[in-house]
Amino acid sequence: MLGLAIGAAGLLTACGQGVAPSVAAGARTSGEFSGGIVPAGRTLLYISDEGNATVNEYTYPDLTLVAKLMDQGHPAGLCVDSDNAVWIVESASLRIVKYAHGAKRPAKALTDPNADNIYGCAVDPLSGDLAVADLGPPTGGGGVWVYTHAKGKPTEYRTVNLSAAYFCSYDASGNLFVDGIDKSGAFHLFRLGSSGSLQEIAFNQSVGFPGGMAWDGAHLAVGDQYYEKKHVSAIYRLAISGSTATLAGTTRLGGTCDVAQFAIGSGDVIAPDVCQNDAGLYHYPRARGGPLNDIGGLAYPLSAAISLPK
Repeated sequence: MLGLAIGAAGLLTACGQGVAPSVAAGARTSGEFSGGIVPAGRTLLYISDEGNATVNEYTYPDLTLVAKLMDQGHPAGLCVDSDNAVWIVESASLRIVKYAHGAKRPAKALTDPNADNIYGCAVDPLSGDLAVADLGPPTGGGGVWVYTHAKGKPTEYRTVNLSAAYFCSYDASGNLFVDGIDKSGAFHLFRLGSSGSLQEIAFNQSVGFPGGMAWDGAHLAVGDQYYEKKHVSAIYRLAISGSTATLAGTTRLGGTCDVAQFAIGSGDVIAPDVCQNDAGLYHYPRARGGPLNDIGGLAYPLSAAISLPK
């Protein structure tokens, strides 16, 4: 059931599915656009649809599809910076590509030839630093890479109990957190300390498989792709004090199978599901059962991000 990185674009999630076939040599990446004019002044929801190699844009919260960014090269994680630009992790090309809100063409791209299988990302709201989680090679050795001010080459951070890093998030104070698994498949949570090393955060809760991460304005939200050892996902709301995480509440995403990186909006959360190839909109933090709305027709949707208009 548990999966680790297998090659440059061959990871498994808690659902046990593999990703779509690798992008063929010479395939185009990051530049094609499909759709009409993106409505001005609208909040946009971005979903990485890895099976179709697209990042889809929807108006939010009504979830109307308005455009697609095509040929993204295994789009995985998505994150938004303080300018509401969207960063797309292209796991096949080991690039992280930036698009301004609603833009048709990329503004810039970063890369790290030393990375193995990049996955989740996050942007520090204070400094603008860009963090990228790396699953690492099949033998283990993942970590998190931080691009200072989202420029240049990254600084790499690893630690012994982080065999594969999946997702990362900053809180409002600029603290960076990353989740992942050790060599046995056990969940671990870390914070990048002021000393420049990853420090483990103790969390007295069984986590089936590491899911996405986000700061919800009050708590660190950490996903579980295999909640209570079942094919359903949940989000834990954690209060962090020193090196300890305390569970403040759990949002169970009823009707899901395997949610990776979710996006928290205003009173709701969008949850892409790689097993069911859809994305549900739920109340947050109280999900109240099933989704309020649903986006269908996806193929291995991995991540969601919400970008406000300028």
